[in-house]
Amino acid sequence: MWKSAIAILALLALSEAVDWSAVRPAFRVKSSPLLRKAYNKKSSKIIGGSLATAGQFPYIAAVLNNGVEFCGGVLISDYTVLTAAHCTTGGVYYEVILGALNYNNAAEPGRLVVTATKVRVHQAYDDFTLANDIAVIEFDSRINLTSTIQTARLPGWSQNGLKFEDIPARTAGWGWTYEGENAINPDLLYVDVTTIYDDLCLAYYGNLYDASQICIDTSFGTAGTCNSDAGGPLVIVDSDGLDTVIGIANYVADDGCEGVGPQGFARLSGHLDWLEVNGGVIIRESITMVCIKFLVTLCVLLAADIKAFSINERIIGGTVALSGQFPYQAGVFIDETRFCGGSLISPQYVLTAAHCIHNANRFEIHLGNNERTNLNEPGLFVDVTFDKIVHENFDIVGSKNDIALLRLTAPVSQPNIVPILLPTWSQANSTLEGKIGRLSGWGTIDDTIPYLSESLRYVDLLVVPIQECQITFNEELVTECHICVSSDVGTKGFCSGDTGGALAFENDSLEWQVQGVSSFGHPFACENAAPQVYVRLTCYLQWIADNSDIIINN
Repeated sequence: MWKSAIAILALLALSEAVDWSAVRPAFRVKSSPLLRKAYNKKSSKIIGGSLATAGQFPYIAAVLNNGVEFCGGVLISDYTVLTAAHCTTGGVYYEVILGALNYNNAAEPGRLVVTATKVRVHQAYDDFTLANDIAVIEFDSRINLTSTIQTARLPGWSQNGLKFEDIPARTAGWGWTYEGENAINPDLLYVDVTTIYDDLCLAYYGNLYDASQICIDTSFGTAGTCNSDAGGPLVIVDSDGLDTVIGIANYVADDGCEGVGPQGFARLSGHLDWLEVNGGVIIRESITMVCIKFLVTLCVLLAADIKAFSINERIIGGTVALSGQFPYQAGVFIDETRFCGGSLISPQYVLTAAHCIHNANRFEIHLGNNERTNLNEPGLFVDVTFDKIVHENFDIVGSKNDIALLRLTAPVSQPNIVPILLPTWSQANSTLEGKIGRLSGWGTIDDTIPYLSESLRYVDLLVVPIQECQITFNEELVTECHICVSSDVGTKGFCSGDTGGALAFENDSLEWQVQGVSSFGHPFACENAAPQVYVRLTCYLQWIADNSDIIINN
């Protein structure tokens, strides 16, 4: 086994006023039983690079940590930048430069500088091996995209876990252009490289290599990254001819930027779930993956009539909710990788959809909030539970009995958090046809914006005869234990992040009752004209009573 050490690509700290020629990398050294691993927390450059042209990398970002450490980054939504986790260490604020070729030219046309303070580091990031070395920096507000500032295309679900071995790729950044340059290069450069097989990287780094990483060949030190390139992109031309960012620069070998050792990037195809929950993006789907997710019965439906259902849903045509308007609304963060809606139905039980939680273990439940990820919002209550109750006859193939409960670790007792009423026994035979229900959630807001909403939204929806959903989705999928809701020709409804949420109606006393749980809709577009399907709770009142502390009223 070759003996080596890894130098982290984390970058040199700087601000617009810094004397760039005086900036130097800072090093850290760690030891292991196998080899000594030297970490350069400010390291990585573009070796053997060419000058980038305007708009060639519209998603690339320069990231300054506390104004003194410089890294690259990738714009993945209009309010989030993906970078290396080690680039965010100790950060209080981050200055992000977008649309720039020369980061030091404040007068460059199309340039935008955003200051951010929020960061989400991958929960499994290992500062020694650099496993899962990714983080998301979040802006306080969304930016406008332009010809020189665009979001990057990430791998799709059909590429989930794909290794991308032995293929041509391209990386870019403002790093050093030769070993010992000791100055950040002001001009954006790029270089073409080739990814290598995991086995070669493992042979070189031994136990310091992690499967969450993808490595590139440096062509004997003539092409690659160096000081100041960490956090930058590794890009391929995908099979459809579009540029796709598959990696984030992490480290170089201890023989230097111009050494023969392979260089490492975080492999994004292994982090799609995490990116969807934490990055403000919705990962691209494919027809093949729809078949995989929804199994054989629904694949047959897709092939025959392109009619089936989607596990994730959002609020379409919605309005931003007022503070306290939905005191029962729950946001459910699932295994720190997925997100669904829910509703508090007693001080200790949250109602949601079975498809959201049936194959998960950890649930972080947020109550009393309007902003999905604002942990400082007044009135926010957070509970982490592992206690789930999924309907014993839940069937993922046909989405039958798509209902579940989560038990909080302790009852919630805050005045701004109030459980919603359940249906009564006397309402068991009500079809609700012609009535207007209200759905709330943090799902995506239209088919062109691929990220969850930060603000809680709601929409009013018309219940239509169950036969409309049976015609659309097949009678085997839709039964009398469902509620069929019009999408108003695709202008209203749920989408990614909303399923599990409550469909609520006002009763005769003008109190809100939950009558349905959002379950499934059209697989390819939330704004499709097809109706959407909810679980009808009157079919499950006894099940809820048997599995919770709730007494159903007459």
